[in-house]
Amino acid sequence: MYWDRDGDQFLKTFLKDGKLQVSLDVDEEYSLKPASETLFHIADTPWGDQANFRFEPSAGDKPRRLLQSFGDGKSDIFESVAPSTPTAGDLADYAGSYVSEEIEPIYRIAVRDGKLTLMRLKHKPAPLEPAVLDVFRAEIGTVRFTRDSKHRVSGFVLNSGRIRNFRFTRRAD
Repeated sequence: MYWDRDGDQFLKTFLKDGKLQVSLDVDEEYSLKPASETLFHIADTPWGDQANFRFEPSAGDKPRRLLQSFGDGKSDIFESVAPSTPTAGDLADYAGSYVSEEIEPIYRIAVRDGKLTLMRLKHKPAPLEPAVLDVFRAEIGTVRFTRDSKHRVSGFVLNSGRIRNFRFTRRAD
């Protein structure tokens, strides 16, 4: 798992059927093909050779990094992080109703079939994939849960593209 803290985005790399894969979003996976020992491109797409994924080893106290760019564009820097594997009890802590001062609809989060799921008006339920502690990936973007002084989940912040720091507060049920 790699995290771009500035953009609050995640990349996940893994082996599937003997091929290196990258997950750019929760439901967007691509096979990678090597261009060199450390540089890879997306395989089997017309634009894949423009997508650059350069792996850098850890150095001293700095973690491994993955630099991702498109064409000659500036690289986004992702650092290696330990993925979160919350227990069923951990997931239950996040369940509840959340509101924002910016919009009227209530966002509900529940545990369904062992997964944290976001439910909102006019949308299908969306699973939240654990990324790092208190942070989940979803189709909607990155959901970062906040905690109060007693370490109880008090809300979340949504980041998605140009939408940044969109705050939700947990309602008392």
